[in-house]
Amino acid sequence: MTRASLDFVVNEQWKKGGVIAWFAVDLPFSTGPERYYGLPGLILDLSYTKSSERYWLKEISFPEGLELKPPTGGIRVTKHEILNPNHRIDKKWLKKERNRLNMEVN
Repeated sequence: MTRASLDFVVNEQWKKGGVIAWFAVDLPFSTGPERYYGLPGLILDLSYTKSSERYWLKEISFPEGLELKPPTGGIRVTKHEILNPNHRIDKKWLKKERNRLNMEVN
């Protein structure tokens, strides 16, 4: 499901433990309000299903001439890996992927 917010395409991607996060993959910053982060885009709207508490981005501005580019390095994580409850992205997985990445570079 998608919707528009502040001229960005926002994906409802993450629902867990009574939290709904809407994030924009066009803004490649894995951060958001409170303790929520790690999604493949900036969290623009965060709400709780069991309370009226809600956070949303009211405004965003960038310095003139700033060009947002996707990351060129690091470990690629697919949407399937993030959403698959049987796939754990933990320290062991990260270590394995870092080693694989280093072998490809060398």
